[in-house]
Amino acid sequence: MNKTLKKFALNYIPGMDIIRKLKNRVKRPSDWHHLEYCKNYILAVKSALLLQKLQPYDSTNLELIRVGNEADGGYIMANHFEKIDAAYSFGIDTDVSWDKFIAEKSIPVFMYDHTIEALPEQHKNFHFFRTGLCGKPNLPNMKDIGSLLKENGHLGKNLLMKMDIEGYEYPAFDAMTDEEIGCFSQIVCEIHHLHDLFYNIQRHELISRCLKKILKQMYCVHIHANNVGSVACSNGIEIPSLLELTFVRKNLMQDFMPTDKLRHDLDRKNNPNLPSINISQLWKQFT
Repeated sequence: MNKTLKKFALNYIPGMDIIRKLKNRVKRPSDWHHLEYCKNYILAVKSALLLQKLQPYDSTNLELIRVGNEADGGYIMANHFEKIDAAYSFGIDTDVSWDKFIAEKSIPVFMYDHTIEALPEQHKNFHFFRTGLCGKPNLPNMKDIGSLLKENGHLGKNLLMKMDIEGYEYPAFDAMTDEEIGCFSQIVCEIHHLHDLFYNIQRHELISRCLKKILKQMYCVHIHANNVGSVACSNGIEIPSLLELTFVRKNLMQDFMPTDKLRHDLDRKNNPNLPSINISQLWKQFT
């Protein structure tokens, strides 16, 4: 990376205001080109620094298992399901394999998806709502997570979350309070549109804000790239457009330590006909 640009980028990592102000002053097309290059460079650097925060953590007491399908719909979780009051499943479609695993442990599963008429399969511990997930203010037939927790009497309880809602995760997480996030001992989710980190300032700030909010109280313990998505690259930094992430609340175990090792033996291709995406360097790209 260009040393001068790196110094410039690091000086202005806290925000993009300097670029916005300069763009309002310059007139020559060549100056616009240079500023656009600086903007893209800064976003690439900021993206790399954000990815550093996703370095996985391990513990001597952390046993990871696969929950759900052997392809798309399966997630890696900590084998820690004691004293769970309820689970929340956001985004169902035709797959309830994760939900069935949790329900078989006598945990009630509150399931939300406004895009389907009914569940493909029933279980005595399933509680389905044809409601979508959004941020604040609420939208028609959609609610924020905090409202759902209050409606179900789960605020302050010990909960699990699974989420795959095609990009709506960002306004949903952005609307959550620290108290609401703290209710969940584990969060497994697929996050989408990560190429926006490179090219869209507002989306970059939203995605970054959501991940940092979760990481205040949780460690990332597993990462897997959904091979249905592509890999975006900017200024030597690479980011898969789709990532499956597993977060565990920091107080769940006492000896969490960062690690560079991932449990690839637990991973499966989301699409068996496409090659896997290597993410072994994902959180180590900025030097």
